[in-house]
Amino acid sequence: MVEQIWNGVDIAQRAERLFEKRVLKVIAPGGRKRGSIRIVFTDETIIATRRDSLEETKAEAHILEQLTKHTTSCAGFLAMDGDVMFQTDVGQHRLGQYIRLQDVSDWEDVAVNSVRSLFDVHVAGNASTLPQDLKSCFLSSRWIKMFVNDPARVAKKLGQPIPEYDMDALAEIVKTPERRFIKWDCRAGNAATDETGKIRWFDFEYAGLRHGAEDFAWLVADENWPLQADTMVSIIKQEYGRGEDRSWESYRSYLEVFATLQAINRILQVFRGVKRKGWISEQRALHYDDVGINPRLAIHLCENGRILADRNTVTRPIVPVFEAARRAFAETMN
Repeated sequence: MVEQIWNGVDIAQRAERLFEKRVLKVIAPGGRKRGSIRIVFTDETIIATRRDSLEETKAEAHILEQLTKHTTSCAGFLAMDGDVMFQTDVGQHRLGQYIRLQDVSDWEDVAVNSVRSLFDVHVAGNASTLPQDLKSCFLSSRWIKMFVNDPARVAKKLGQPIPEYDMDALAEIVKTPERRFIKWDCRAGNAATDETGKIRWFDFEYAGLRHGAEDFAWLVADENWPLQADTMVSIIKQEYGRGEDRSWESYRSYLEVFATLQAINRILQVFRGVKRKGWISEQRALHYDDVGINPRLAIHLCENGRILADRNTVTRPIVPVFEAARRAFAETMN
């Protein structure tokens, strides 16, 4: 997270100099401490982005440059000015907001388009120089140990017995040595729609190389995403295949295992968020791209986690943890 606060006057002057157009206003929908803000010209809007370091900002700019040679399903690189990257504005409705503006009967169609757009990004990434340019991400022994230990941590916080699951087996699965492009952090808050409903992904600062299914696991296990996990897995299966030489069964199993652990990690995020600032409304979580620290959203997360955990032998012992967490969130509502 960028610590320095955006200077609206400075960024407006930079944008006017670069793009030779008058800036009407600078908007920070998520607050001026966020990594990106919106710049409003008379005829269009663009996004200014600044990461924790110049190197990270340049790296993200390179990723977007490469991706947009092959796809329109992500933000496009426009320019660099010092420590700031300018990119295209992908839309003012985050995907999590947009889907809830549609009739429930249309949710699956939105989900299909979301999955399709994310596969577009993967195919583009793997067709570019990025598999040679980037490193593997989130594969350190320390990170994997933490990730597979999360179910025990959740059980402990709930005062429940530690589940008897095979952490070593899970660790072996999570560190599968694939070198395919992934975006990472593919929550519904990190995609947006334009006036035509076109879905584009943004925030590529964590992108790197991994198995590939992690991005879909992030979306399936997003507490702010309203569809059920089994429905999402079916949609991903429907769209699977472009640029892939692995069997669907192998891909599906990895996806479900990773999504199970991701759901557990999101429950921990909810715990932390509640402790820090208490419960918030669903609307606030969606508007500010915040952790879904709302009882209804948390219950939905637990239900999806239980569905995912029950689909594979290695994660089935974790099912009681999701059930206990669901009960705890339901009691909060009562």
